[in-house]
Amino acid sequence: MKRIVIVFFVILLSCSKEDEVDKLNISYEQELIEVDFLTTGETAEPTVNWNQNKGFFKATSRQFHGDEFVGRVVFLDSLTGVLSWNKRLPLGENKIEVTAVGDSSEASVIVIIKNSFKKGFFVGGFSDEVPEEIDYSIVTYDTFMRLEENGSTTMWNDVPLTNVIAFGEWYMNRSQITIKYSRESQPDENYVIVGRLYGKEGIPKMEIKGKWGIGITPDNEVDKEEGLVKFEND
Repeated sequence: MKRIVIVFFVILLSCSKEDEVDKLNISYEQELIEVDFLTTGETAEPTVNWNQNKGFFKATSRQFHGDEFVGRVVFLDSLTGVLSWNKRLPLGENKIEVTAVGDSSEASVIVIIKNSFKKGFFVGGFSDEVPEEIDYSIVTYDTFMRLEENGSTTMWNDVPLTNVIAFGEWYMNRSQITIKYSRESQPDENYVIVGRLYGKEGIPKMEIKGKWGIGITPDNEVDKEEGLVKFEND
């Protein structure tokens, strides 16, 4: 009886090991990829332990309404598993699930493409009102603004950038940009810009559109709105 039990246990153990060998696995050399805003790129081919016949790959992103994101911004080669992306990749972390499909099983992996804006020089300005219907054509272009990689910002109203009119700091949450600054003429006032950073085709290649005012709310909105703001980067 003991011999039967031992034989049965050995058979189960053998089957378990075979299942482990047969289990499909997929991995990329990098599964967290950091890229710069408005750049294109692609991954290397993933490593897959195809057991017999080589299968195919599929991808989806639940983060962006199913498969619409894949095929419009991010692309997958179904034969090689190479992921690529275009300049429309949103700012922040973009999660893509890639699945390797074999004869009898499949395996998935999450690839995160972190898209970051790091610095830039912009030309634009401010309006002194917030109209009921938002119209950025009322913004006067009389200000130069530099956003530094260390999170600092400086504004000038002249060329060759000798007359500093404001300075402060900036940060982003995906495409939302917040700039907190003080004016040289009113150093005790807490001014703020809250807007969106957009990538564009052609020139200008980037725009910041939003509102400016005094103070910021817990929801990261301008507290006391004073006007609109628009800046371009070419």
